[in-house]
Amino acid sequence: MNDPRPLEKEPLLYQAIGLLQGKLNHLDDGSHQLECSDSTFAVRVKKCKLRVWLETHPDKREGIWSVYPRQQNGVLSVELVSFIRQPWNQVDYFKISGRVVRQDPEGGKIIVSIRQNNVPPGKSSRFESFKLELLGHVPGKVGGEIWQFDCVRSGHQLEILDGTRIAKRLDVNLKLKTAPQAGPADVSPPVD
Repeated sequence: MNDPRPLEKEPLLYQAIGLLQGKLNHLDDGSHQLECSDSTFAVRVKKCKLRVWLETHPDKREGIWSVYPRQQNGVLSVELVSFIRQPWNQVDYFKISGRVVRQDPEGGKIIVSIRQNNVPPGKSSRFESFKLELLGHVPGKVGGEIWQFDCVRSGHQLEILDGTRIAKRLDVNLKLKTAPQAGPADVSPPVD
């Protein structure tokens, strides 16, 4: 699968990023919406450089956008990261890496917590941690473990395609216990 951003030398423990194809609409109240083929998303534009770029390139409103996903009350929204100039084979693809908070096997949902990487002890982060609800199932008791999920967007939901455990449960001092290097786990997409 195509990754929505270049690979780092070492894998990130926490990340949530994806690619959406759509048209960015500016609303009368000053907010934005990203209109995709089957859904419309509320959009935040926090990066000043991107805001300036949008103002100076009004013709670049339709295409592929790199986005950070967010959810509130089960509704997916996005924060724009960048406009992708070259075509990509895989849109509606998301890479989610975070700590599994809980899993509801009967409901086919996993809650993943994402926070900022590498915050020194005693320092606070400007980045607000958040949770994403993913559709799918991972076998076993995975609460507290760090997982990386390849997901696809379906409407306003993110469905798990594949997953790999990155690290075992975090200990009290928040030091990682590295997971054994194994292939992808038996991750099941949601059943209709």
